[in-house]
Amino acid sequence: MPIIDQLINQDLLTKHWNKIYAQKSEEKRWTSRGIDDISLKDFVKKEDENLNILFVSLEKRLFSFSPAKIVRIEKPDGDDRFLAVPTVRDRIVHSAILEILTSIFYPHINTGVSYCGVKQQFNKKEDRALNIQKAVIKFIGHVKNGNFWIFKSDINKFFDFVPKQKMLDKIFSILPDTSLNDFIKQIIYFEIGNLEELKRKKYPIPNPKLGLAQGSSLSPLFSNLYLANFDKKMPLLFNDRFIRYADDFIVVCKTQKEAKEAQLEAEKNLKNEGLLLSPKPSKTKTINLLQNKNIDFLGLNVSRFTIKPRQTKAEINKWLNEDVLNFKKNKYKSKKIKNRKTGKIKKVSVIEQVNEKIQGWSNFYRSYHVDDLYNQINRSLTQISEKNINLKLLQLLEPIKHKGIPDEQEWQQYFKIN
Repeated sequence: MPIIDQLINQDLLTKHWNKIYAQKSEEKRWTSRGIDDISLKDFVKKEDENLNILFVSLEKRLFSFSPAKIVRIEKPDGDDRFLAVPTVRDRIVHSAILEILTSIFYPHINTGVSYCGVKQQFNKKEDRALNIQKAVIKFIGHVKNGNFWIFKSDINKFFDFVPKQKMLDKIFSILPDTSLNDFIKQIIYFEIGNLEELKRKKYPIPNPKLGLAQGSSLSPLFSNLYLANFDKKMPLLFNDRFIRYADDFIVVCKTQKEAKEAQLEAEKNLKNEGLLLSPKPSKTKTINLLQNKNIDFLGLNVSRFTIKPRQTKAEINKWLNEDVLNFKKNKYKSKKIKNRKTGKIKKVSVIEQVNEKIQGWSNFYRSYHVDDLYNQINRSLTQISEKNINLKLLQLLEPIKHKGIPDEQEWQQYFKIN
């Protein structure tokens, strides 16, 4: 059976529509809009009719993707990140295609060194924090064995510079038939729907021959496939001391010479794929943990003394006070959420929304060296709650000891060289 026949399935489309809707916050259901200006909330008003129209257009081979809306997001480091936002109906088809391709691509992307987005089954629950923790534990394990030299880098603007045709060739070489080729080509060579707006605002125009659409649910899968050769070649010299998460990677080394070899090998292998290492010294560097140096990796700052959140205490407290607890800025409102399947209505209070953000941050970092930081934050949360009885702020989740993450005292012992 041609793989496109798997896509022409009303139950599959409905499943992915429900998934997309459930994953977005109430605010995003209103504000996330493609070039047709239709939000998830607009779509849901006539969801049965809209899903049926989508199914019929696929069945009659009349469907084609709409142009994407390019949205600029300013990154903390001052760089720009551009999202290519699909329409709602296109998101549904992207997501359904992702399910079909996941099992086909898995044998090719399961290289053992990528900790981002590699799974065998579409429905398998994938916890981002858990996968990051696995990568960190692998890193820590090698450091414990005396590998104190670290080469760290990321791929220079990976999602902007991936050669489109080379990406297509890799995809087409794996697919069992050509029935989805036209759709995949449209996704890779996406049209820009707001080109005149980008020109008017003097934003950079994406190169039509380069880049993956950040904003498509398929991009992580495609990026892992594109980097599979890189993943396979680096371990030939460095085994599992090469650790990659998306376009960010490290090589844990025994000596400075080996770290230099890691950089040269990474440069060579990426050049073969039409890619480069980041030229920024903050992103591409070699450090020795024994020399009181530290390294940022996957949201953490690692040194010979501690493994802690990358942000300073001051930055974390600023985030908490200015972004989370700033009720005027965020304009929190109590909201009612209706379960579309059961019809039951759940009321979510303002304080529940705030606590969800606090607990989400806490759950991500609680396995690391955060005791002092947690005590400080919990004191602040207690003081706020005591001043305003309407703000019953939750305390951060208790720090937990993970067997793969040593506490501070144990961690520091590994660096005491006789």
